[in-house]
Formats: sequence, structure tokens, C-alpha cells
Amino acid sequence: MISLIDDFIRYAEVNFLFKKSDASYVLQTFCEKINTQTKRYPRSFHSDQGGKYINAELTDYFESQGIQYLVTATYSAKFNGVAERYNQSLTNLVRPSLDNVPTSLWVEAFNWACYVKNRLPHSALIDKTPSEVLFQKKPTISHLRPFYTKCYVHIPEEKRAEGSKLDARALEGHLVGYTETTRMFRVYIPSQYKVDAYRQVKFEPSYYTSVDIHTPRPTPNNADQQILPHDYSRPTSPSDQLQSEVTQQQQQQTTTQSSSQFPGSYPETPVKPSSSALPPPPLRCTLVPPDTPPRDFLDYTQDSDSESERDPPDPLPGPSTPPH
Repeated sequence: MISLIDDFIRYAEVNFLFKKSDASYVLQTFCEKINTQTKRYPRSFHSDQGGKYINAELTDYFESQGIQYLVTATYSAKFNGVAERYNQSLTNLVRPSLDNVPTSLWVEAFNWACYVKNRLPHSALIDKTPSEVLFQKKPTISHLRPFYTKCYVHIPEEKRAEGSKLDARALEGHLVGYTETTRMFRVYIPSQYKVDAYRQVKFEPSYYTSVDIHTPRPTPNNADQQILPHDYSRPTSPSDQLQSEVTQQQQQQTTTQSSSQFPGSYPETPVKPSSSALPPPPLRCTLVPPDTPPRDFLDYTQDSDSESERDPPDPLPGPSTPPH
């Protein structure tokens, strides 16, 4: 495999060789493609002293196009650090993608990883991606999905057998790459053991994409509405559930510590409910035996205190007595 990366914009391509002698043809083809798309040739090439790079054919081509060719010292890979670091990052991205995946798809995995990295922001650029800087157009990422995502490929009517009205209309497959257009995908069909480009592809809903599932933004009416994990209108990943549980535990610990630090603190004043929510006042009555003679109604509303314990009544107002 040969990885070609631009030292300035960090746009990269990967090419796979059947034999090392094919490196000269791959590099010449790459230079001509760059010239066709950008109207200019690369200024220089920097590589190690591998035999697949140092040969008369490639040297003559670089001289004819005015391309400077630089090589590193022997056993000094750090002098070509940009390419070496890119190979390591690409391998780290491919390795987890091949988990529980046939290892024969490693070529498709490297192409998929390179395609994705060209459309991701880079620290060497400012708010742009390598693909945007090269082609002067912001790329779309709505079609990106995880490697080996399960999908279904439509079977054209021309490829259906006669009398197959009740047979399946799609083949089960897995995404393994992209094409030059965003409407076609490279799909691996396990039942046929082949990889090909297809247009009519349907993907299963995934928590990692916003294309298959529409996630509405919260509004003032439904902002406090609880969303269950199985509700597909707002998917919840396992990491979000774990984060919510950790947050709840931290809140409980904070409440316990605050109550233990102030054992004598007064409780908070409860919120007074509105008058419409208050219950009616209770009725006061006294049970009287049936043989008791009737009394005045006001006597039943008095307390059971004796007459001596009650306060004397206020004197009635009258004319003041003149002094003698």
C-alpha cells in the first residue's frame, strides 16, 4: 500500500499494489490526476530510499514535469514524519473497524478510513477540511456511516428469476466504502462473497447517524417531556445513559453532604398553594346525648372551657357619670 498525502492541506489518497514495480505507474497516474483537477503538478515528492521509488523511469518523469524529488536518510523515518504519522492514524482507525469483520475486507477498510479523514477537520487547517481546501467546495457528510453498517440492496427486476413474485426483493449486505458520488455505496454481499457499487441501498436506523432518524429539537411545549431510551424520535446511546446515571449519583452525594454539614438547619419554607387548591375548613360540632334539653345554637360553637375560665364580656357603652 502507498499513501500519498499533501504536506500543506493534508489531503491524502491510498493506493494498493500487486507488486512493488507498480509504484512508478501509480505515482505518475496520481500526478496527472492532480494536474487535471487543479491545473498544476505537485512541486516536490518526499519519500524514503525504497527501491520502488528510486528508479530511472520515475526520475525521468519528475524531471520532465519539473517536480523536485527528495529522499530521507537511511533508517530515518522521522524525516518523513507527516506520511509516517498519517499511516499510523489510518491504521488506528481501521483496526477497530475490522472487529468481527472478515479480514479479507482490509483494503476496503483503508479506503473507507481515507475517505472519511479527508472530510474531517485537521489541526493544520483553520475551520476547513482537506477536501474543501483542495476542491474549493464544502463536502457533504450526510451520507457517512460506520464501517460494515447493515443495509439492504434492491434487486432489479431484470435480475429476478421467473416466477419469483414471493421471493425477497432485496439482498442483505454491509457498507464497506464510498464512490465518487454520494448516491452510490460500496456494499459487501455475504451471500455472494463480492463487493460492488450499488445505488438503491437502504440502511438500518443507527444511533450514529442523523440521516435515518429525524431528531426533533426541544420546544417550550415538549422541552420537559421525558424521552424513553426505546423512543426512536430521540435515540439514546449507551454512553448517554451511563453519563445520566453518574450525574444522578453525584447529585445524591451532594445533597447528602449538604444535609450532614448543617444538621441544625431549618427546613425550607414550603410553597403556599393557591386559594383555589385549599381544602374547605372542617366543621366544628359537639355530640350531645339525646336526653339533653335543647340549648342555644351558639352554645355548641363555644369551647368546652368553664364559665370561670372564660374572659369577662366587654362592658356596654353608656353615658359617662359626671364627677361629683
